[in-house]
Amino acid sequence: EGPLTDTWTWDGEDWTHVPTTRAPATNANSMVALGSSILLLGTLSYAAQPPETWTFDGVDWTRLTPVNQLSAQNNSVLAALGGTAFAYDGTDTWQWTGADWLKLSPATSLPPRYPGAMVSVGSTILHYGGSTGSTHVRDTWTFDGTTWTERWRRPVPIKGASMATLNGKAVLFRSSETWEWDGTSWIQRTPATVPPTRLHAAMATLGNKVVMYGGSTTDTRTWLWDGTNWTALTTASHAGPRQYVRMAPLGGKLILFGGLDMSQVALSDTWQFDGVNWSQLPHAYGPGPRGGYGMATVGGNVVIFGGAYTDGASPWNTYYYGDTWLFDGTRWI
Repeated sequence: EGPLTDTWTWDGEDWTHVPTTRAPATNANSMVALGSSILLLGTLSYAAQPPETWTFDGVDWTRLTPVNQLSAQNNSVLAALGGTAFAYDGTDTWQWTGADWLKLSPATSLPPRYPGAMVSVGSTILHYGGSTGSTHVRDTWTFDGTTWTERWRRPVPIKGASMATLNGKAVLFRSSETWEWDGTSWIQRTPATVPPTRLHAAMATLGNKVVMYGGSTTDTRTWLWDGTNWTALTTASHAGPRQYVRMAPLGGKLILFGGLDMSQVALSDTWQFDGVNWSQLPHAYGPGPRGGYGMATVGGNVVIFGGAYTDGASPWNTYYYGDTWLFDGTRWI
């Protein structure tokens, strides 16, 4: 047990292990690319000590010794803007000069918190969420290199939410609420018809509709969102109740794999939705039973990564995958 110290690179098709003579031994890390190198801030989540600063040049790791240190109270998050790395440690905003951390004094800053997620978007850095004690924070802030600006608040938790895009907007469904993101703000929609409450459903775009299936419900209808209202489609066949499931488009159809049934037993079947009906696709070889994996369409394939297996009998019988699978419309490879 303890932090892993192996280094891997991804070339777009496969992972490659990079043997190094040294590496960070931290279990809470944030990384950002700066030119041809990687900058890493790493902390031990169970030790109150300042984060370590490391760089990776593609061959080996080097630990740096900046004079100024970020807060030891929280994990820190990193993002790059205009070739410069910025860090937020839950209290202060920092800039990496190439040799040391410089604490900034923005006119407006985020309220103190355990940092959430931070990423570069266009000409700004976006920070979402975090927590203060046992309370989750759901605000959104942007940083332009000089100051922070509060943008939007999400009024409900996002755990278990499903999301897809339609007509240039992101559509999010969680519990019984429908939200849209138009690039500027979240807007709650109030459709005349609302699907039964659910979490962890599969959602993807097919043609001019968002399709939702499954989730933490016994409802086996397929739900279609047209940008205004939800419509329930009762199909001749269906994949049965399942949750922690994903689907992705391929060749004008949607591909759904696995998930967990209502007893938390992992599934490994593959289904196809053509806009009218579901059909099971037989395959002699494919990913092992799992739910909660990542799934997306890349080129002419559906890609699956990771996920978890459980037999539903005990939480100790849960195993996590780190494999990658491709589905070309006919077979898994």
